[in-house]
Amino acid sequence: MSKHHPCSLFSVNLSLCLSVCRGSANICTHLLFLFLLFMTIAKDFDGLCQPLLSEGLQAALVTDKDGVVMLKNVLPSAPPRFIEPTFLTSFGVASSQASKIGLKQNKCIVSTFDLYQVIQFDHSPIIITLITDAGANTGIFVQLGYTIQDLTRPLAQDLQDKQT
Repeated sequence: MSKHHPCSLFSVNLSLCLSVCRGSANICTHLLFLFLLFMTIAKDFDGLCQPLLSEGLQAALVTDKDGVVMLKNVLPSAPPRFIEPTFLTSFGVASSQASKIGLKQNKCIVSTFDLYQVIQFDHSPIIITLITDAGANTGIFVQLGYTIQDLTRPLAQDLQDKQT
């Protein structure tokens, strides 16, 4: 499990991108804007998650549809299998299948297990995954997920714009 702070991972990627885009002021300005936006979001994300660790939060992740982690706040005791890209990408498949029952696209799936709850949100093009203790108050973490959606809206919008 990586111990890198998401900001440090992003800054490495930013450095690589900046070296590639030499000479293009518009691209570099946009990357700098994204970097500053990401730094602010990462700080606020950690601020939202830290107080809820005592309420049973084991892990909070923001990923793209391919399971690439953009933001994470993970306790060492969190189950590693729930943090692997193969698990994180399974939400898209489950969400797609659930939408076929005629109730349109779902926004959130809550899965309960003996030891954990997994709460996942479709905030296309990103996915928010919260892993909590089984006995944790689900409502608190559903609210956290919606708060993280609001926080990451600029990031999701920028990614959406890049895909179109």
